[in-house]
Amino acid sequence: MTTQSLPREYRITSGRLLRAQGILGGGAVAVLLVVWNGDAFTPWVNLLVTVLVLAFFGRLTYGARRAGTTVDVRGVRIRTLFRERRLAWAEIGDIRAEANPSSAPAPHAPRVLTYAYRADGRRRVELAFVDDVHVDVAREVAVLREAWTELRGDGGTG
Repeated sequence: MTTQSLPREYRITSGRLLRAQGILGGGAVAVLLVVWNGDAFTPWVNLLVTVLVLAFFGRLTYGARRAGTTVDVRGVRIRTLFRERRLAWAEIGDIRAEANPSSAPAPHAPRVLTYAYRADGRRRVELAFVDDVHVDVAREVAVLREAWTELRGDGGTG
């Protein structure tokens, strides 16, 4: 029975998260150095920019930590940096892995991405971190399709 393999959670690897946080921290420091080392702004503008920059980069860091895909008996939840969406099993028309056309110029980008296709045909939704960099895609797609087949109800096709 597939429901025994649920819930499943897919997240960024710790090494990649650490690199992303380092890059974001370095970006925040670089922006703040430009703001505070110049005489172009008054001190209150510098303070305001500092607060805004720290809030923005803090939000990016927080979003990177919580981003991922969670699969349970109710459906699939996808969290990105700024958005969260949930698809019930009955809303999903198919789950497939596909080649990533953007991976050629980027050597560390995933070559295979996984998508949930909506049953209403509106559009596909990428399942964050269900890719060949983070998981065994063939195995995970098989588990997800089996769960989808079992849990989608009478209205499902596929």
